Amino acid sequence: MTKNRFSMALAWAGLALYAEMLRFLFLLFLPLVLVMSLFRALPHRFRARFWPDVGPLTQKDTRPCIWIHALSLGEMLSALPLVEALREKRPDIRLVCTAATRSGMEAAQKHLKNRVAAIHYFPLDHPLAVHRMLDALAPDLFVLVETDLWPYFMHALSRRKIPALWVNARISDKSLKGYARLSLLMGPAMTRFEAIVPQSPEDGLRLQRLGVGRERLLPWGNLKHDRAMPDPLNPDLEDVRAWILRRRPAFIWICGSLHPGEEPFVAKVLSHPCMEGRNLLTLVVPRHPEKSPEFETRFRSLGLEPWIFSRNPPSEASLVILDRMGILNDLYALGHGALVGGSFVPLRGHNPLEPAMAEVPVLMGPHREDFEESWQGLCAAGGGFGVKDADEMRERLLFWMDHPLEGREAGRAGRRFVLEGRGVVSVIVDWIGKRLERAC
Repeated sequence: MTKNRFSMALAWAGLALYAEMLRFLFLLFLPLVLVMSLFRALPHRFRARFWPDVGPLTQKDTRPCIWIHALSLGEMLSALPLVEALREKRPDIRLVCTAATRSGMEAAQKHLKNRVAAIHYFPLDHPLAVHRMLDALAPDLFVLVETDLWPYFMHALSRRKIPALWVNARISDKSLKGYARLSLLMGPAMTRFEAIVPQSPEDGLRLQRLGVGRERLLPWGNLKHDRAMPDPLNPDLEDVRAWILRRRPAFIWICGSLHPGEEPFVAKVLSHPCMEGRNLLTLVVPRHPEKSPEFETRFRSLGLEPWIFSRNPPSEASLVILDRMGILNDLYALGHGALVGGSFVPLRGHNPLEPAMAEVPVLMGPHREDFEESWQGLCAAGGGFGVKDADEMRERLLFWMDHPLEGREAGRAGRRFVLEGRGVVSVIVDWIGKRLERAC
């Protein structure tokens, strides 16, 4: 008992010190922020998080409010099936979504603009911003999607007796060590969730190692399995489809969410003599479309002839960079094979379930830590193939080109794996419904 009291006192002291540090930093940077705002030199995203613009949120609405927060693009896309299910099954509630990055905000505006009551940037973790947002929203429930856990924010929710739910909770081995080092702050923050839905059994075990009780863990599941199936007829891809029909390639290789530094691996594959005369079309989709000119320059320096799609590539182009946001999930459905980026540079990989849902066989490099459980399941099902370098990647592509039936069967196996993992969104919606009823 004494030990528990000591731990609680230590945690309170740590949080108090953290809050005072935040207030000090706020006052320290306030003059700079004001000056930069005056001269319009401060990015809108930072200004909106530093001092939330909550005007639209203050409108009176008596419906229960659920605040859903998704850090960035990937997390926001994971939240889409949850938002749609809540809209369908609980039209009596008001949904508000927040993001912390520009790509997350753009995804929210694109997919949720007319589906939720408001979309805003998530406040920085300092008392003034946090309480300003909470005062305006007065949420009945807070839902965190995947990651972006902040100690003071969770403390503020607890003080206001606002229940919190963590869905698609992801704890990698690296973040486990980081949370453990900051256990004085992060431990109490995690225990303030009434319930947590881990992405996988391994995530559930890691949460328990961080002090989360088993009674708080709901059945595990990954919202990424519940996303809408890719739509190859998406109107946003009409010009891409028309260009491909004119081009008439024998094999389309889609390299999705690529980062600077991964071009040499793709270039080594494409420049090998074995690839000559193959009528291969490679579509590169950078993780950040604004870096498309940088990709063009790097590919050109590696001896290739790339084209950026917005610049009207000729019909004979074989390497095209798609410089637009929000089309990758549906674009995969036009391909015969896919490479998921962030896996040949140490960026922990991106979501391999997107191309698998499109019934496309998937390649990933050695860096896939953020999706390790999903990736291992996909590989075991026969839809994912790990490659350690460009040579292995080229051999796998050549095999699919020469054996199209095997490639299609691998794609079907990946799609079956995704479909078999569906259903967690129903678990989450049921829990939310019961929790709101209990609060009324």
